[in-house]
Parts: sequence; C-alpha cells; structure tokens
Amino acid sequence: MANSYVKNRTGIVKTPHFSISIIGILVIFVVTFFIYMDFEIRMIYGYALLGVCVLFYLCAIRFKPHLSKEKSIFFFLAMMISLFVFCGSDKEGTLQYAIGMDLCVLIAVLYEPREIQYFKAMKIFCFFSTAFSLYSILAFVFPEIYQIFVKPIISEGSAIYNEELLRSGYGVALGANVAFIDYIVVTGLIFSLSCFFAKQSITKFKILDILSMIICFLGMLCANRKGELLAALITVYFIYRDHMKKSNKIEKAKTRRIVGVMIIFTLLLVVYLAQKGYLLRFYLFFNKIARNLSNDRVDISSGRIAIWKYAWSVFKQNPVLGIGWENFFVKIPEYDVDTVKVHNNFLQLLCETGVIGFVLIAIPMIVLLIWSYHYMKRYSYSKQNYPLIRIAYTTSFGIQFFFFVLDFLDPCIYKMHFWPIYAISIMSLVFARTYEKKFILSHNGQLNRYESCQSVRIT
Repeated sequence: MANSYVKNRTGIVKTPHFSISIIGILVIFVVTFFIYMDFEIRMIYGYALLGVCVLFYLCAIRFKPHLSKEKSIFFFLAMMISLFVFCGSDKEGTLQYAIGMDLCVLIAVLYEPREIQYFKAMKIFCFFSTAFSLYSILAFVFPEIYQIFVKPIISEGSAIYNEELLRSGYGVALGANVAFIDYIVVTGLIFSLSCFFAKQSITKFKILDILSMIICFLGMLCANRKGELLAALITVYFIYRDHMKKSNKIEKAKTRRIVGVMIIFTLLLVVYLAQKGYLLRFYLFFNKIARNLSNDRVDISSGRIAIWKYAWSVFKQNPVLGIGWENFFVKIPEYDVDTVKVHNNFLQLLCETGVIGFVLIAIPMIVLLIWSYHYMKRYSYSKQNYPLIRIAYTTSFGIQFFFFVLDFLDPCIYKMHFWPIYAISIMSLVFARTYEKKFILSHNGQLNRYESCQSVRIT
C-alpha cells in the first residue's frame, strides 16, 4: 500500500497516511475480551492476531521509529517486569502474561495514531463502555434477561462463575471478569468526561457525553465492586477540580449547574436501586462502618489489613530482591483469606521484587503519571486550546490516575488485561505531545491539515 505525505505551511511536518488504525484494532481487541472466556477461546490467539496486525502495519509503511522519553520509560518498564517475570516465577500463564504485556507495549512504542484514527478509536471505546454498562444494569436489575438470552450460549465455566458472582451480590460479568468490565467502563467514562469539558457549548454531542457518564457510573454501581468505584469517583473529582480552577466565572457557573443536575438525577436512581435491594454489598459495607463508629469493632477491609501486615513481614525478611514474582501466598482462616494477592500493588511489588524491583517498576509508572498531569495542567492554561489535544492529555492522565488509586486496593499490573488499557493511556499521552509540538512549529498554530483536530473534536 502506497504512502502519501502532506506538508504543512512551514514544510517541516511530514505524516504518513495509512488506512489501518492500529489503535482501533487494539481497542476492538480490548472490548471483545469476553469472547475468549465466554466461548472457550484461548486469549493467546487474540494476542497472536493482534501481533500479525502490528507486523503487517510495520511492513506496509516506511517505518522510522521515534523514541520519545515517554516511550522510552514505558519500554523500560516492560523490560524490567519481563525480567522479574522470567527470573522469579515458574507458574503457568506467566509466559502468556509476558507476551501480552510486551505486545501492548510494542504497539505503544512503535505506533503513533493520526488525529482521526485516535478520535474514532476512542469513540468506539466509549460506545462499548456505555453498552457494557447498560448490559450490567439490565442483567443486574432483570436477571431473567441473563438467564434466558445469555446463559444458554456461553461456556459452562463462565455460567458457573456468573452464578457465584450473583450469589455474592456482584453484577453479571462479561467474559467472567467483573474487574475488566470496570476498567473498560472507567476508560469510557474518562473519555466522555474529557469531551464534556472540551466542548464550549451545549450540543447534542455534549448531552450524549452526559448520558454516557451517568450510564457508566450506574453500570459500575451495579457491578458492586467498591474499589474500582472509589478509584473512579476520586479520578472524576480530581479532573473536575482541575478543570474548575482554570475556568472563568461564567464557565464555572454553567458547569456547576450541569454537574448538579447530573448528581441529583444519579442519586435518585441510586436511591431507587437501594430501595429495591440491588445494592446489598454497599449496604453491608456502610453498616460495618456504622458499627465501628459505635465502638463495635468490625473488619471493613475484607481481610486486606491482615494481608498487608503479612506482606510487610515478608518484605522485611527479603528486602532486597523479594521472594519472586507471583510467589506470595497467605492463608488467614479467621478472615476467610486464602489468596496469592496482596490487594495492594505497592506492597506486592515490595514483598515479591524487593526494593530493587519496586524502584525499577513503580517509579517509572509514577513518573509517567506526574508527566501526564504536568502536561495536562500546562496545556489547559496555555493560549492554545485545540480540543482533541486537551482530550488526549486528560484521558491519559485520567486512566493512569485511576490505576494509581486502585493500586492501593488491587495489584492491577499483575493482571494481563491491565496492559492494553494502560498502553492506550500512553498512546494518548504521546499523541497529545506530538500534535502539540506540531502546532507549536506552525505559524501561530494554524495548519492546513491539522485544523481537523479542532473540527473533529467539536463535532
């Protein structure tokens, strides 16, 4: 397939056109994750197909890699984790985990999407996150929908797992994975929030963003996973607060009115769900908090505090190199705990990889998060205000910040399905950085081709 090149007015920027969007393929791979468990297909086949698409892309264009500092740190992070995985763990599935992670990192390092490709891919992501949320709501409120239409066609293993989830008060999972649904839903929620703040006036598209956010929030509520919901709420509030800081009085008043209506409408729906008994796990959680406030000591951490204490003692016994990747195990009968997870990413890294592994793995992720926030904040205060660039910065920071908060309750990086979404956050960051620099190189930011960034964003 031939390449075509378009120059801007300065004659500096050259960008290859290619019909295949690798970020679009990655998004489709992520949102179709459920087919592997629900229809008993090995996920490694999906990664193999993804790898073939990447190889085809590299062979079809005149590839000239540009390794920015963000890509370099991301690549370094993946290499360090791969090293600890191969040296410290002999468990089944570690090879598949490493291959999946390295492939996602390779895509983020080698591929840079164009503005149309990025926007369309993220809109696809947003559509599926809303659709998954609607499914979670309907299957939770009307379980007969799941029993009649879904259960007969999925695998026996997925059906058994979903029954266990329902008995435990969780929502019905696509692909027998409640956490991954929440990861997808949160990513769509963050992108919709970014679009909402980037639009300057009320349009039908802004209304769609509002509806998408409300549906995504209710979908997470019906999934009944407190950790992901808490991390999502903190992330949304942080982005909202940052947006309000740089807004003028008129924009602040308008945003407060819209957000106020959204909150009231959502709370009414939450009260309705609570009265119908659909939020039992949240009721039990707040009931435990109330008992603690009345001096009736009850564990509200589901045994996590006991696990953290044990993990800290393991770290103190092996402080330098730890006990090896995924070699943690604890059994505490009094808390009904029997797990290989510390439920805290930082503690799990410390006890399994020691101080050395913590520095080599956690620090790069924190650096990328800090850079994302710095770029997002700096651009929001700059005179340039190209909406798509602003959206990409906000989306990148929002995804990374969500996982950072969730890392205190769940070791996200140990899950293979974490990496495609984290790679999308890095691609968003690199995309925003690249196009911001191209605008700076232009005459007052006025490009003939890249003006589409603004028009695509608004419409």
